[in-house]
Amino acid sequence: STTWVKSVILTLGGFSLMILVLVTYMMSDVEKATLDLAYAIPILILLITLLLLCGTPIATVAEVFEYDVLHALNNPLVVKHAQRHFGQQLLSHLHTLGWGFRFGQTVIDLRIIVNIVAALLISVITSVSQAILQQFKAEAV
Repeated sequence: STTWVKSVILTLGGFSLMILVLVTYMMSDVEKATLDLAYAIPILILLITLLLLCGTPIATVAEVFEYDVLHALNNPLVVKHAQRHFGQQLLSHLHTLGWGFRFGQTVIDLRIIVNIVAALLISVITSVSQAILQQFKAEAV
């Protein structure tokens, strides 16, 4: 995982950076042709879709551990048999391990991916609406 996870995370960072550059361009006061908006909006939608498609599988690893492994181990029979070998620290130890792919010592889970995508979506919606409004004002004058 050390070879491809870093590449995927850096690719996601590149997608995010490209989205932010397009958003900055759309919110600038530079006069934009209608064709610029017609190209920028589908590109933004494509980049956000790619961000979701690449980020969700990586985040799912941490979610599978959280919801499948911990829930399967968190029953009285398993805990009783594990206490002989591990004491009462098995579930707390497994929980603090933070299984999943890491980047910068942070486990990548769905919460992180959703926060990033939500922030980018808010930026995109704001910039697209402002750019369209500027375009309508420019055509009205």
